[in-house]
Amino acid sequence: MSWLLKKRIKIAPGLRLNISDITSTLGTRATSVNHRSKGVYLSSDMIGTGVYKRQKNNSNSPHSNSTKDKRNASGCLLMSLIAFLFMTFIGILLVRNDEMKGWGTFILFCSAICVLILLIAYINSLVSNSPLMKSKKKQQLFNQQIDTAKKTYSQASNQIQKDILQNFISCYQLNNRASETEAIIDSLKKKLERKPSEELENQLKIHEMKLAEIETELKEVQIDVDKDLTDDEKRQYSILCESFEKLLDSHKTWIITSSIKNTELKSSAAYSIERKEVKFDIGVFNFIKSSFDIPILRDLNDYTYYIYPRYVIRVLSFANFEVFPIDSITVKYSTQRFIEDDSVPNDTLIVNYTYKYVNKDGSPDKRFSYNPRLSVVEYGKIEIDKLKLTYQISNKQSAQEFVSNYNNWRNKFKNISPQNKEQVHISEEYFNQVNEVTEKLLSFYNDLKNDDDLLNLLKKHLHQKNGIVKDTDLVYLLFCVDIKTCYDNLQIPIDFRTKESLGFNIFSKRALGLSEVKYFQVETLMDLSKDNHNTVLNMINAANLQGEVSYIFLIADLLYITDRQKMKQYMVLMYRFASIVAKADGNISEVEQKWLSKLLKLSDINDDLQTTEKFSENDNMPTLYPTELDPLFENAAQLVVSLQQGSSSLIQRKLSIGYNRAGRIVDQLEIHNIISPPNNAGRRDVLICCEKDLEIALKRIKSKHNEKVKSITERFDRIYPSLKSTSQEELDTLIGLTSVKEEIKTLSNFIKIQQQREAKGLKTSQLSYHCVFTGNPGTGKTTVARIIAEIYKELGILKKGHLIETDRSGLVAEYVGQTAVKTNKIIDSALDGVLFIDEAYSLVSKSENDYGKEAIATLLKRMEDDRNRLVVILAGYTKEMKVFINSNSGLQSRFNRYIEFPDYSAEELYGIFELKTKKFDYTISETAENKLKNYFNNLVDKKDKNFGNARFVRNFFEKTLEQQANRLASESNLTVQKLTEIKVEDVTIED
Repeated sequence: MSWLLKKRIKIAPGLRLNISDITSTLGTRATSVNHRSKGVYLSSDMIGTGVYKRQKNNSNSPHSNSTKDKRNASGCLLMSLIAFLFMTFIGILLVRNDEMKGWGTFILFCSAICVLILLIAYINSLVSNSPLMKSKKKQQLFNQQIDTAKKTYSQASNQIQKDILQNFISCYQLNNRASETEAIIDSLKKKLERKPSEELENQLKIHEMKLAEIETELKEVQIDVDKDLTDDEKRQYSILCESFEKLLDSHKTWIITSSIKNTELKSSAAYSIERKEVKFDIGVFNFIKSSFDIPILRDLNDYTYYIYPRYVIRVLSFANFEVFPIDSITVKYSTQRFIEDDSVPNDTLIVNYTYKYVNKDGSPDKRFSYNPRLSVVEYGKIEIDKLKLTYQISNKQSAQEFVSNYNNWRNKFKNISPQNKEQVHISEEYFNQVNEVTEKLLSFYNDLKNDDDLLNLLKKHLHQKNGIVKDTDLVYLLFCVDIKTCYDNLQIPIDFRTKESLGFNIFSKRALGLSEVKYFQVETLMDLSKDNHNTVLNMINAANLQGEVSYIFLIADLLYITDRQKMKQYMVLMYRFASIVAKADGNISEVEQKWLSKLLKLSDINDDLQTTEKFSENDNMPTLYPTELDPLFENAAQLVVSLQQGSSSLIQRKLSIGYNRAGRIVDQLEIHNIISPPNNAGRRDVLICCEKDLEIALKRIKSKHNEKVKSITERFDRIYPSLKSTSQEELDTLIGLTSVKEEIKTLSNFIKIQQQREAKGLKTSQLSYHCVFTGNPGTGKTTVARIIAEIYKELGILKKGHLIETDRSGLVAEYVGQTAVKTNKIIDSALDGVLFIDEAYSLVSKSENDYGKEAIATLLKRMEDDRNRLVVILAGYTKEMKVFINSNSGLQSRFNRYIEFPDYSAEELYGIFELKTKKFDYTISETAENKLKNYFNNLVDKKDKNFGNARFVRNFFEKTLEQQANRLASESNLTVQKLTEIKVEDVTIED
């Protein structure tokens, strides 16, 4: 509670007295400093309640604010004294003047009153800050809060609310006793430092034992929200907490307070908005014990929201709060675009640019001399309808990950039935991706289930405790176990009614005899799978397969013995399957990324692995780096050494962190021999006696830690070589293009070797990844460009590896000043990927008013500015492209890698036609095959430079299907053979 006085008093003509910034504040103790990756945070804690507020401190010293306040207070006091002396001096002068004697008397009177006020305020400050008065106020606050909690408890009707209030009363009383005992202990220690005494030492031991008893009792009476959670639930809730901690590092978190339609002429913004920044935290409420750092949300109405495992608590004060079951709170994620006219947060994605004043088509209005370019950014939007909360998060990836993890956690406690569950939308594109990967895995399964050698080895290698699974079903069961391992490591629950489990659902149905699954059958498939996932999981648990497993997957373990080449194939298939599952929600979380990275490395496992490292099914995957020391490790070490106490509760209280984190820090202190393991009484001894010894120990710990990181990194790189590019395999499947494949293979090998040299500290050649594709239309230039983009991504050159295709119309505008904007816009969309410009030579013409040269200049500048994020591939006819490149020295210096795409031969054209028939379930009759081959031979002999190659074949194939449809339209009895066979009369050849 505080009051603020601002007043201006006229004391004489032309002379006024300003009285301002006189404040009185009633608060409570407990302040801490938290170090995070983005700064230092000050935390002020309401005594005993666990309700605390944290704000960022930009000063280097945690005490700088208090020092500044004291300095400001001293300065104000000095200035006030000078002002009063000046007033007194003026008053005395005026009193001596008969005409101004009245004013002088008034000024002296006011001066005396002000001095009296200051004197009273000073005496009051001395009294208020005396130890006795502070203790009295503290006790009054304690009694007041206890009485308020008891009164609220008697009026509460919700049992959970009653439990929380009773927990607060008990823990608050114990915490108060602990604080009083700590004060006595500190006092005894100071007395012992001045004068050692056996009697004082005995009293010190008695009070330390008393403090330990109080802390033990405090732990026992606290509500423990973790005790009813299973290990799997604890693991999943920890994922939620970890994703929330990423939100704390978001540069901006806004709440929009108002939105008004913009009436400003020519404004680029449709609405004017008012927004205020809020901060999220982690902590606990009213002593509710948890091993997790509980996520805390805030709003602009002084409400605080604690997301506990079973419920969400909305808090106005320690006794005024509401409790909501976790399954009643739905959180939604979407994106929101804003025009930033200020600095853009460094973790926000700039998706476009606009201007303060624009025309209808979005171009800048040239009539305004001052028309700055503005950034259009995309925020993550978190909506909680029931609590009427909407947040705009600058780091949209963190926001999306948190919402996804929250809803996964919430769904564990929500009874979802086909009637009330939200409709899961699965696009046809995603279904095709899942179906393709699953079909390959299924084909691999069908080959293995008939392998007698594998089955015999399986019986020897694994045995069933209960023997309930038939031998013929063992291979199917092992595949299910391996797929479940993928889901477990991705931390995605298995439910055949969800999008994430679609691949497992299809595999299970197909392996058990279903002939095929089409896209239109997906909804029915999921509705029929209400209990099927439980059946599969129960079968896995009931079989209770046991055996000596050396690798992460059971099938891989068996194939290592029988066929190592197949083992590698299987690992690659499982990686692709896991990758599709992880991408189901459109976002790959950090946990998913780590698992996929580890699986990716294991996918290229080699024979050296058997002599260096083996992994059990129940072991954790190998870690790239040893666990990092906690940022508060050094602070905690100094704390336990200075106080000579090594308990996690001490670290938790003094550093204002969660119990889980405090426990991890204690483990690290024990590992590095700063404290001892717990003795029979559960206490830990501090093994370092003074700060000087601690300083030496900390230097040693940092040195050893850095050496360990280097050692493990080198060892990991030695054991797990980089995975071979899967996109290279896709390139190899293309028909023809032999010379192109060799060129790209050479380029890939060269890049890999240069990367290996760089990793070993050797000098490397400067690489240019830009290319020029030359050749006639339809020779696969766009397809190969897409594959190269994927290869660059797999080699770590590009982050996204997507392909943006454009031509002259996408780069050159019709009016002056718009070409650069248009070109920059499409280049922005291609960043971290490949920009493919078809018929690039058309950018240059002989017209004086042509803006193609401006597009080229803009492109060359961006290629230099974004050289680490942009790869450009130019394509066109061979002769025209050479003339185009030679016309500009900037193009010559940046494009020195040419790949010629030859025309397809007659045999290759027929191969493309045949491939399309197989893809769409058609067959070719013998007579039609002969006619097609002859036609393609004649076509190649007579072709000109405008011949469309594969493009021509695609159009010809579509016309052939139309002819077949016309032929079959008059028939009534259509069999599968008739519908799929292409006959000679369907092949229409135009002269």
